[in-house]
Amino acid sequence: NGQVCVEVAPVKDVAVEACGTGGGFLYPEVGEEIMHLRAEANIELWRRGRGELVLQPGLGMAEIQRGTDSPGFRFGPATEANQGDAAGLEASLSTKGRWWVGDWAYLVGELSFGTAWVEAAPIVLDQDSPIVPFAIGTFGVGF
Repeated sequence: NGQVCVEVAPVKDVAVEACGTGGGFLYPEVGEEIMHLRAEANIELWRRGRGELVLQPGLGMAEIQRGTDSPGFRFGPATEANQGDAAGLEASLSTKGRWWVGDWAYLVGELSFGTAWVEAAPIVLDQDSPIVPFAIGTFGVGF
């Protein structure tokens, strides 16, 4: 599934980002997915003409899901043998490039890598560890 991301930068050096597949909202829920909600620092690496490149270290939370998503976020150990979702803390590092196509719009590409600690991941994802690594690439338009 693709990712839908929304990022808001209330000040130049700080952004808040939410990413997810939109399962259950844009289309019926299916398969495995991960959702992120994080605060990021914006560190400018390069700027020339209409282009810019920023580094974004981030901290926040991730929610993993396999099957039906229950309302809210379920932090902590699994409470059901067949639990379908769980949440935990995450750390990420992203590189984002922007190419301005006007005074108020830009093309954007981002690569994000990180790790979440989700205590219930062994139950939800049928794995041995609560560590959930991720890598995500997104491309789109920003305003």
